[in-house]
Order: sequence, then C-alpha cells, then structure tokens
Amino acid sequence: MTHNVLFLDDDQDLREVIAELLQSFGVSCRTVSSLPELRNAMDSGGAYDLAILDINLGPDSATGVDAYRWLREIGFGGRVAFLTGHARTDPMVQDALRMGEVKVYDKPISAAALKVLVS
Repeated sequence: MTHNVLFLDDDQDLREVIAELLQSFGVSCRTVSSLPELRNAMDSGGAYDLAILDINLGPDSATGVDAYRWLREIGFGGRVAFLTGHARTDPMVQDALRMGEVKVYDKPISAAALKVLVS
C-alpha cells in the first residue's frame, strides 16, 4: 500500500480534489504545482512511495516528463504515474508512454482508478 504521494499538477482545483481523495483512502499527499516546487519537496527530505505527475504543466514550464527524468536522476525509487488531458498522439504523452515502467492515466482520473493506483 502506498502511504505517501507526491502530486504534481498546475491545476490548483485538481490538486485539492486529488489530495482530499487520497486522504480519504488513508494516504498522505503533498501537492506541488511546478518542477521547482517538486525539487523543494524532495530537497526538504520528503519520502514518497508514489509520484503522480501531470504531463503538461503549461506553456514555458518544464513537463511532467522532465520531472520524471529529474526524479530518476536523483535516485527516486518510488513508483511514478502520469496524468494527462491530451491525446495519446501528443508528443509529450508519447514521451511518457516510452518510459515503460510508468502508467499513463487520462484526466479526469476516477476515484476508483486512483484507489487502485495507491493500493
């Protein structure tokens, strides 16, 4: 069972909803909106079992794929999942799908799928 989740998404409303859902499942969740915030969360000694990363973090921002690569560079050993509202043919989604060891979920993710992801 996953106990601590790090959730990266640029949409504040979605961050709040996902955090509330995870808490209702008994899972702790730290939310961040950008790669710099993700770095700060990791640098402050956070220990996470799972990172859920939005693929597209907005124009002129690092992507969730960039965040994934950085997490692996620093030795993050937890599981990673991506969320996206884009079509599977989008280049960023294609990059995420090539990672192989991660799952890509469409937005909005259902409560049931989120519960399975963290169990």
